[in-house]
Amino acid sequence: MKSTTHLILGMLALTFGMEAKAQIQLPSVFSDGMILQQNSKVAVWGWGNPSETLMILSGWNPGDTVRTVVDNQGRWKAEVPTGRAGGPYTLEVKGGNDSRKVSDVMLGEVWLCTKNELTNEQQTYFQEVLGRLPEIPLAQKNGYTVLPPAETWTLEGNQSNMEFPQLYTLFPFESYSFEDEKGLEIAKNTWLYNSKAAAQKNYICWFQGGIYAAHLGITDEAKSYAMNKFLHPLGDRADSSVSAMRFPAFWSNPGFCECPDMDHGGSAMIGLQDMLLQTQGKHIYLCPAWPKDWDCDFKLHAPYNTIIEGSIRKGKLDSYQVFPNDRKNDVIIMNDF
Repeated sequence: MKSTTHLILGMLALTFGMEAKAQIQLPSVFSDGMILQQNSKVAVWGWGNPSETLMILSGWNPGDTVRTVVDNQGRWKAEVPTGRAGGPYTLEVKGGNDSRKVSDVMLGEVWLCTKNELTNEQQTYFQEVLGRLPEIPLAQKNGYTVLPPAETWTLEGNQSNMEFPQLYTLFPFESYSFEDEKGLEIAKNTWLYNSKAAAQKNYICWFQGGIYAAHLGITDEAKSYAMNKFLHPLGDRADSSVSAMRFPAFWSNPGFCECPDMDHGGSAMIGLQDMLLQTQGKHIYLCPAWPKDWDCDFKLHAPYNTIIEGSIRKGKLDSYQVFPNDRKNDVIIMNDF
């Protein structure tokens, strides 16, 4: 009986001890020197006292406090918006009588990384690189804020084959997205008012106009690019001097890339998929630039081991499934589909 009493008292003491320590806790992945994805919403989670309200404060956005409530199992989770690449910053979680702070947090192009995964030399290198990155340059043209190709540059000759570096902010770097209304407006101004259209908005070969139009949400132009890309050289922008190939996917662009032109097909397929689905952080945007008069069945992959499958009929998302199911909460359906 005596030993049983001791056992019960010991269990009670252990239980009370655990309750007393049920303060704010963070998993080890949140540690000093970590790197979070820039221009996104990152998940922050941990443990605490049930029903307690927590405040999450970030050094990169000191005026915005994120609040969350600990559930009955002592768990909590929140999404914290991040800004452009930079740092070091702090990330702090505060409760009634406790707080946890993570220091030397950097924002960049890594989803989540702890200091333990980098050598000191690597961490110093990446911090120096982030420190050297300039702000995206801006300019004014015809009363609009636009993106110049560089801070200073000289245009040499009358080139017909010209990159569109101003809009690398859309693709492939995605510095501007549907989650940055102001930035997206600047990119749209650039597309409309600060391009050398004949040289930068061609549809053949590697030209990425369809991808840019999809990322800007300009459905009609994205549709036109897709049609001309895939029907080349039989679309309404076709060059009569280019012959159609015997096999539909063997595109030819003499003077650019010869048959079969995989640059042409690759940019066409990326543009088409981006019309249907884009991602930013954990958010999945469906139908950002999909034409209402196009029916389709689709099955696409997204980050975080996600698959999205569905169909569109008569301008509406007839049905869709997301695997795993909990990623369905991250889906944003656009343009009244």
